[in-house]
Amino acid sequence: MLRRYVLICLFTAFSLSLSGSLLADDISRSINDAEEYLNRGHYLEAMGVYQEMTPRIADPDLKAKVILRIGDIYSQLLNNCEKALEYYDILKKRYPKSPYTSSAIFNSGMILYQHDFLPEALDQFKMYREKYPRGEKRDVADFMIDVCSGLMPQPEKKAARKVPVDENIRVRLMTSVRQVQIDSSAVFDVYDVKEMEVLARHRSIAVQAERKKIRINKEFSTAEGITIRPAGGSALGLNGDPYRGKIRIQINPKGGMDIVNILPLDAYLYGVIPQEMPSQWFPEALKAQAIAARTYALYQMEKNRDHPFDITATTESQVYGGMSAEKETSNRAVDDTRGTALFYNDQLILAYFHAHSGGATEDAQRVWKADIPYLKAVQDDYSLKAPNNLWKQTFPLENIRRALNKREPVFGPIKKIASHELSPTGRVISLRITHGSKETIMNANDFRIKIDPALIRSTFFDVVQTDGDVTFTGKGYGHGVGMSQWGAYVMASEGFTWHEILQYYYPGADIRTL
Repeated sequence: MLRRYVLICLFTAFSLSLSGSLLADDISRSINDAEEYLNRGHYLEAMGVYQEMTPRIADPDLKAKVILRIGDIYSQLLNNCEKALEYYDILKKRYPKSPYTSSAIFNSGMILYQHDFLPEALDQFKMYREKYPRGEKRDVADFMIDVCSGLMPQPEKKAARKVPVDENIRVRLMTSVRQVQIDSSAVFDVYDVKEMEVLARHRSIAVQAERKKIRINKEFSTAEGITIRPAGGSALGLNGDPYRGKIRIQINPKGGMDIVNILPLDAYLYGVIPQEMPSQWFPEALKAQAIAARTYALYQMEKNRDHPFDITATTESQVYGGMSAEKETSNRAVDDTRGTALFYNDQLILAYFHAHSGGATEDAQRVWKADIPYLKAVQDDYSLKAPNNLWKQTFPLENIRRALNKREPVFGPIKKIASHELSPTGRVISLRITHGSKETIMNANDFRIKIDPALIRSTFFDVVQTDGDVTFTGKGYGHGVGMSQWGAYVMASEGFTWHEILQYYYPGADIRTL
């Protein structure tokens, strides 16, 4: 039993849950924002929120808890164990008496062991046993001391995971809906959610959520959820829109239904690429987009194995339109790059991309304070040759205040908005907002998202205030991290291959086809 527990500790994510007493309102809001980002798979954005809040926390135990959280995110969600160890060391040096330091010591030992630094791992487990003789992980620490000392054989470590080119991805299409219609040209089977038993066979069903149960054609199902399998290669129609693969419907905690499409990865990409990049663009740009989108999807699949879905069908992840979105040219780009993905240090990368860099991509460290070695700033003259570069928007200050206060009334009447910090590329990292008798420093990317990212298209802007209005004059579109889609378009038009495009925008990343 103990060996099984150790293996679970070795090869699954450390706990990322936060609990405890009520926090100050602003810190509580920030933690909720970070958790919401994590639930969406926005790991860099979550990291940015935690990094922003840390200097503002006065309570040492709460600060230690957040620092532990940052270390765990680096280790388990961003594949950067070196940075995780740095944050665990901060806890050990600055907060030796915090209850959260025990996890930092234990987690350090597990990381060092996983990377075959056995003497260093041994020191961490011995430290844990000495400092926490009644700690909840004492038995595991004792076991690992014996393993690292050579007194017991090492547990077998899992081999690096291969690109699962034939593995199904789970795409949440809708959430908390009350009713959907499922149709097909052929008879389909309705299973229980675990696909163990056929409940019914139909060509068309109306599925409703009622009293936290599923009703099929006005009859209650005994199952908490259902899975609908099409016959042969036929598609399933969801409210009239065709989808490949299976559809799973489950009651969520709010009593509504979550609708999840389960289908092969490349079949999913057929419905993604033309939504993310015009299908009439040059083939090499479409191939670069296919590989970036495949890599992003694979990354989320790895991190969400224990969740009810891997990815959403909206801009929260990658836009997915099902079969109705598919185009021949973009399907060919997916087929021509089958099994190809981006790696760094033998691990999938978090392949962020955006519409238009405005002349330079940005370092993820500058946008979200997350150190990601393959998401560094590069000069991007290709994007400058593309259209849709420049933009300008003017807002009344009162409209800005209302948008910032949409969730909670934090800002009083705004008197002034000005740039506070610029990155080396010229993007605004943070803004200084003077409101009432207060002054708030706000992350610029968070600001543009809360106002309207379709209007404030990037953080590559200048701010000018006149009377009761503020004008943003900028260039580019998006957060600026990773591949510029318009830059890829221009590179492809000039004869660059998809391989060269990806190497340019993800410096240091390896491209592999398995």
